[in-house]
Amino acid sequence: MFKKLFVFILALFFSACAVNSKNQSIARVNEVIKVQAECYEPSNSKAYEAKIKGLLYISDVGLKYCGNKRTIDKSVSLKKVYIHRVYDLNENLKYASSNGYNYYINENFNYYFYVFLKEELENRGIVVVENTQDSPYVLRVDLSFNDFYSKFDSNSLFSIIASQLTLKDINTSKTINIKTKQEVKGFYNIKDLPFFTQLLIKQVANKSADIISSL
Repeated sequence: MFKKLFVFILALFFSACAVNSKNQSIARVNEVIKVQAECYEPSNSKAYEAKIKGLLYISDVGLKYCGNKRTIDKSVSLKKVYIHRVYDLNENLKYASSNGYNYYINENFNYYFYVFLKEELENRGIVVVENTQDSPYVLRVDLSFNDFYSKFDSNSLFSIIASQLTLKDINTSKTINIKTKQEVKGFYNIKDLPFFTQLLIKQVANKSADIISSL
């Protein structure tokens, strides 16, 4: 009895530690973007470049848009979104390769996407609900991570991720393929692989939020 109770408490402890670690990672990503990424209009090519940890970071979507990009919906009926399911990337695809070696990236892609998407939607004035509230007008969002490629050498890190976004409500039924990529020039520290992978996942969330807010 006491042994089972001890194992249960130990499991809760490690679970809490894992969640806390993820929350710290998310806070670190957001803080780096806030401090180190400049604000440009999306039409400006500089919106896709930033100095991150002293390295040149190049992406195909802005990490931080200008304030007027995130417009608040002032209509009577605010847009509501329910993030229904986010499917994690296959564990066998979670690695970066270099010089014939594979380096496993121990991250839950679905967890980071959910948190980043929720933040981005709320920044745009969109309400994120916990269920559909039995309303056909609540937009249901599903996303699956389908593929991931990452390679680095002594000069740079290059990564690309593919996912599929599904949107459904009474007026919408769409399935959209989303790809996004990053290049980190001057990359050298293997321990930073998780951090830059989290930034790439945030790019998927940014693209998804843009699609949702445009409906």
